[in-house]
Amino acid sequence: MNPLIPSIISTVIETLMSMPVEPPPLPPAVSRPIPLEARSAVMVPPQDGFVALDGEVLRLAPGAQIRDAQNRIVQPLGVRADAAVRYLQDENGDVARIWILAPGEPR
Repeated sequence: MNPLIPSIISTVIETLMSMPVEPPPLPPAVSRPIPLEARSAVMVPPQDGFVALDGEVLRLAPGAQIRDAQNRIVQPLGVRADAAVRYLQDENGDVARIWILAPGEPR
């Protein structure tokens, strides 16, 4: 075996291990269309169709949409950690839209 191959493999592994785990923050020029009436809260990851927002447990509306810090739609089970969010409720009081805020994004 060529003696350079282990060196190349270890360099690739070291490079991958030093990469940041969190996705990069949104650039300041990118703004998301979060309605002004959306409330701010700290969200505990949803479970069984319910979500805790600032300690208040609310039901997720059918078809509720959760958007991550990069504005991608994520499934409720894809949320793994507490997060600062903005959210909207529907006419029944169920949570219909949630935006997970990026670091530095205004609450």
